[in-house]
Amino acid sequence: MNATNHLFRTTMLCCALLLPVVSTGQIAEKSTEKSDFQARTGFSIDKKAVAGLHITWSEELRLKDALGKIDRIYSVLAVSYEFCPWFKAGADYNFIAVKRDEGWEFRNRSNIDLTASYKPAPRWRLSLRERFRITSTNKRSDPALEANPAWIMRSRLMAEYDVRPLPIRPYVYLELSNTLNAPNITGNYIDKIRTSLGVKYALSPRSEFDFFYRFDHNRSKRIEAAGAGPARLVTTRKENNHILGIFYEYSF
Repeated sequence: MNATNHLFRTTMLCCALLLPVVSTGQIAEKSTEKSDFQARTGFSIDKKAVAGLHITWSEELRLKDALGKIDRIYSVLAVSYEFCPWFKAGADYNFIAVKRDEGWEFRNRSNIDLTASYKPAPRWRLSLRERFRITSTNKRSDPALEANPAWIMRSRLMAEYDVRPLPIRPYVYLELSNTLNAPNITGNYIDKIRTSLGVKYALSPRSEFDFFYRFDHNRSKRIEAAGAGPARLVTTRKENNHILGIFYEYSF
């Protein structure tokens, strides 16, 4: 009799532990990975309104699929203020048109930047930028499956060198991007690791070119319904993008 009671209690305990798993459904996972060669080009116009205050307008075109397709177009209006030689803050608004097979998808994005810099030697400059980003799209989304708007925090560590008397400044940086409000099914995660090597070439005190190579390792998690029940399929999409870019900046 005691053995029967013990077996009954053990069975009930197992059912109680398994009930939340059954009620919330099952989660299946898979991953995909691809690589691409991309390009980016654009220009910006920077106006010094008053001492320390800058207003910038920029346009950018991105190509993908080995430069065979338009990826997206950016239009950006930004403002920044330098509080002192080693600290500045900025904010911007981005209107983004993303080219899909079925048409254009439009996004609205805002960034808030805080940048601290340090010069360990006269020609060297190190900087750390923290960027809070919020992006919304024009499509309807289920909050349980996709964050819209999506909140992101980006951290960039950068080193620059002034090759005087030559009018060039080579630079290198590492940037990490982390989600802040991803759905509970996935939790927050690092969605991008970016490394970049470039050089800025000054044509004059007012204009310069920026040439760069970037490597982006992107990770996104797509949540889909798996059948008619509560089960979910989480697909981790990994992208390794090799990017060449050239930008022109004019300031006055």
